[in-house]
Amino acid sequence: AVTMGDHAGIGPEIILKAVHALQPRLAAGELALGVTGGAAIFARTAEALGLANPLRPLAPGEAIGETREACLIEVGSGNDAVATGEVSAAAGKLAYDAIDRAVRLAMDGAVDAICTAPINKDARNRAGHYYAGHT
Repeated sequence: AVTMGDHAGIGPEIILKAVHALQPRLAAGELALGVTGGAAIFARTAEALGLANPLRPLAPGEAIGETREACLIEVGSGNDAVATGEVSAAAGKLAYDAIDRAVRLAMDGAVDAICTAPINKDARNRAGHYYAGHT
């Protein structure tokens, strides 16, 4: 699982570019990839980059990697309201929710590993999730 990181930051761009580069491995079944985050933000970022959005919403009951495509596991609400480049409690909450969802997927055995995109600790703190060091 890959967490979106700070929804107002660089994470969505990094993930979209990486998924495009990983398409051959996904199609060959060498890799299964689920991304936890906000669909609206990925759509907006893909459009700004001039890229097709390679993330398909994970269907209920579907296993990550079942269709040999990168899938999106939607988290939180209010994703449309998060402005790119602005530190906010809303972005911090979504980043926390994305990490929380990925951890639950790992604990349930649905994924083998987690990679987190960059988070903004100020935004996370504004959302009420205080941690010293890395999450």
